[in-house]
Amino acid sequence: MSRCGCGTACSCLVQAQAGTPITVIGSGSAANPYVIGTTGSIGACTDVMACVCAATANGLTCAGGRLAARLSTDTGNAAGFGTDGGIYVAGGPGTSLVTANTSTVNLQGLGTIASPMTATARVSAAANNAVTANADGLYVPRVQAGVTLMSAVSVVSVTKTVTFPVAFSATPSMATNLTANPGGSAFWYGRALAATATSFLMFFGTTGAAGTMSVNVDWIATERTAPPT
Repeated sequence: MSRCGCGTACSCLVQAQAGTPITVIGSGSAANPYVIGTTGSIGACTDVMACVCAATANGLTCAGGRLAARLSTDTGNAAGFGTDGGIYVAGGPGTSLVTANTSTVNLQGLGTIASPMTATARVSAAANNAVTANADGLYVPRVQAGVTLMSAVSVVSVTKTVTFPVAFSATPSMATNLTANPGGSAFWYGRALAATATSFLMFFGTTGAAGTMSVNVDWIATERTAPPT
């Protein structure tokens, strides 16, 4: 810049602001015009990035003079970096989670943090179904069955202690199956008495006079209720 509207000499004063990389050389004359320039670093990437990095906000991080996306470290974050270097979260078009119920399991939810997927066992509503869904899982009352040989010789009744193969958590309900008629009016029968969680007393007797009989008595024991959960 020369003369700046002056005569042969220029009284204009041009100076660079202190603390900036701007330079001013020359006297402003035609022979020695002002030349305004820089030290060469005002447009350098490191200077620009220093300003940018100092002002990064949520979602960005700056290291080594480079900006990058910052992924949250919170538990459950599904975001990551794809093969092309961009941010990627599974579940977009073509990759959504597809579920279907089965005859024994129902699925609910979208599989997200807001709507987690849960599975619920299906319990049949058919009559006499012993399966129940307790707080700690499915439960079926324990059932044990057996056959006990009972023999009576010239008596009206006999008893025998029967021990369950596996102890119940409480006294079970009992049922027996035996009706024998060897002839005449006397009937022999069996029934369970004095049941506990570990055993019961099998009774075998006749409605008639003392006699002799040997027969297998079927029995079945069923847990009365589900144990506490």
